[in-house]
Amino acid sequence: MRKRFRGKKKKKKIVHIAYVILFFSFLFLLLYLLFQGDFQKQTLSYLLNDNQPLSLYQKNVQSSMKSIASFISQIQTNEPLKILEDTFYYQKETEKKQTPKKKMHFVSNQKNVEEEKTTGYDIYIYSTHQTEEYEKGTSDKEKPTVYDASYVLKQNLESLGYRVLVEDRKMSDYLTQNNLDYSKSYTASRTYLNTVLKENPNLKLVIDFHRDALERKYAVGVKKKKNYAKVLFVVGKASKNYQNTHTLVNKMNEYLKTNAPYLTRGVLEREGSYYNQDMHPSSFLLEVGGHKNTYDEVLNSIPIISRMIDAYLKG
Repeated sequence: MRKRFRGKKKKKKIVHIAYVILFFSFLFLLLYLLFQGDFQKQTLSYLLNDNQPLSLYQKNVQSSMKSIASFISQIQTNEPLKILEDTFYYQKETEKKQTPKKKMHFVSNQKNVEEEKTTGYDIYIYSTHQTEEYEKGTSDKEKPTVYDASYVLKQNLESLGYRVLVEDRKMSDYLTQNNLDYSKSYTASRTYLNTVLKENPNLKLVIDFHRDALERKYAVGVKKKKNYAKVLFVVGKASKNYQNTHTLVNKMNEYLKTNAPYLTRGVLEREGSYYNQDMHPSSFLLEVGGHKNTYDEVLNSIPIISRMIDAYLKG
């Protein structure tokens, strides 16, 4: 009898211990969940927006009970370490060791080539004689000029990837302000060119866009019954950059002789002149057509001129 009585007492003690463990486990989990921050936020929100404190209590108890039930159902008894990982955000020591170290980035003193490419212009186009006109043809412009044509050249070059600046300041304004006559137009264009060179020290090419004054039969090239305004390169032999300009225009002229021989009038070199070509080593004067050319013929030539310039700049 004593043995049986002792056995029952032991069983009761084990049961009591189990209840105590379960109670404290339940209490621990409840406190853990309640102090996560969500309860505090929800409490404040309900107190501000809900006039029924009892409803608030019921809602939070229900929410807490659901969280506890969900937590207990996900416990994997065969993996006790998993409980620690999920509950206390425990991280294995091996995982810490595998965390990749941040790479150090060193700043190079070398110039950033891409940044250099995105600043300034590549090509500057100006017209010393901005008011030189062409025949109208089918153009909407009443009196198309070299100034208009230079903007078309700009658009074609931009389509090839170049950044192009066309001079839009009037030469006539400079002449008027300084009491100079038309013969001093190169003084005006030189002043504007000087400003642009200071602002764009990395210019690759400078073009003075003109048209000539000559008989129509010398100014028109024909290819497959299509008319083109012929091109003449002019070099000032008095320029300190004469040799550079001479080489430049001859390369361009060779391109035309090979790809569009009907377009070129060749190269003209003038003694005692420099045409502002001393200002930049890659500067030249381009005569596109003459006063008897229609604007349509000029527009037909410009895409070929653009490809010629592109071929030169790409070597």
